[in-house]
Amino acid sequence: MRILEIIPQLDSGGAERFTVDLCNELVSKGHQVRLLLFFPLDNPKYTFYLPELDPKVEVVSLNKGLGFELSTYKRVADEIKNFHPDVVHSHVRGLFYLPLAIWRYHKQIKFFHTVHSDAQKEALGSRLDVWIRRFFFKKNRVQAVTISPESADSFKKFYGIEAPMIYNGRNIDANITISPEVAEIFRQVRITDKTKVIVNIAHIDRVKRQDILARVITNLNKEGYDVSLVLVGRIGDDAVAEQIKRLDNPRIHIMGARTNPLEFIKAADAFCLSSQYEGLPISLIEALGVGTIPICTPVGGIKNLITDGHNGFLSSDISEEAIYSVIKRFLNADQSTIDGIKLNLPATYSKFTMTECATLYKELFTSDITQKVS
Repeated sequence: MRILEIIPQLDSGGAERFTVDLCNELVSKGHQVRLLLFFPLDNPKYTFYLPELDPKVEVVSLNKGLGFELSTYKRVADEIKNFHPDVVHSHVRGLFYLPLAIWRYHKQIKFFHTVHSDAQKEALGSRLDVWIRRFFFKKNRVQAVTISPESADSFKKFYGIEAPMIYNGRNIDANITISPEVAEIFRQVRITDKTKVIVNIAHIDRVKRQDILARVITNLNKEGYDVSLVLVGRIGDDAVAEQIKRLDNPRIHIMGARTNPLEFIKAADAFCLSSQYEGLPISLIEALGVGTIPICTPVGGIKNLITDGHNGFLSSDISEEAIYSVIKRFLNADQSTIDGIKLNLPATYSKFTMTECATLYKELFTSDITQKVS
């Protein structure tokens, strides 16, 4: 099968991580895969995950500039014409420049789009973006794919139609080795031999709410709790990063984007997401895969993965008070409780491998697209 995957860029985000992994898995199964990017390949800002792409995946870039470019509609259509794919699969705003291609080739090519977050929030790039999605989803020119029951519910609520659901996946070696560099970072972060280290893997912005998480950790430190916070991810919102820095807490460490987040998760005592909303976080799947206890807000697909007290800690809501309470519960938990939760992590992760995920996408790509996948 000839598959064209489309995503604007490969920066350090969950959808980008997923797209690279899916391309790699599909090409390993013998499919011909081409990845179309919008922005230049010589700019590190747009190619964070590019080195992790299998060499058998062909990469093409439009070298598009920032902002709206009318000519991009034709350029995307021309790329599709040249490649002759059986399937075109877009991500995030990759769908925005597909209308001309869909009009031309929908009778010969199947078009799919994965909704990586809450359907309404992902669509609100612009009014035109919303219109394009509504029109092509409802006209059955593009088959949307959701990533969790919560994602599927948000899609039905926003568009008034149903879409198949395939969980995100990530192939992870639970026995990953922690490099000397990361080991040294954690040696410095652990102030005492009883210090609990919590890691957050996400770009720093208002949706991920690391500023709230940092305030919670600071308040717990003031109460005498021996806990440190490590933030791994690019700074997407300078104002949020500045609020964290103003706390002037030596127990909070901003590490920036890293190519080895799994090592940070593996080395930590817990993985925490304080997000306002989510799709199905790849970083959460990574935490499950390496056996690190998750502490999360009950948003998006997180609620479908984590049961409080069974395979992680789930806050009662997304408020700062609830985040404070759930982290405090983790810090006060006895060792038998922690050990019991850790025992349940492998079984949870087993449902979320990229091998399983790619198999379901292949089935969807080759089947009647009106069938529901779960």
